[in-house]
Amino acid sequence: MRANPYRIDVALRAHRLTVRRGARVILRMPIGVGRAVTPTLRGLAYVTRLLRQPDPRGLYGPWAFGLSVYSPVRIA
Repeated sequence: MRANPYRIDVALRAHRLTVRRGARVILRMPIGVGRAVTPTLRGLAYVTRLLRQPDPRGLYGPWAFGLSVYSPVRIA
């Protein structure tokens, strides 16, 4: 396994994403979160894909992250 200097913190209630490289904050931005019927998963996640959006000024901005989330609870 390789070491990764990046960390992405998501504050759901604040609708805020923070990207750090080591101890340094390199990006802070607003985010959208799930709704009651499709909630945002909580837990340790990792980026699986970086998805360029067709309209950089659209709803998701220029990029969307494809994520995988570890959860101790299995959802069937």
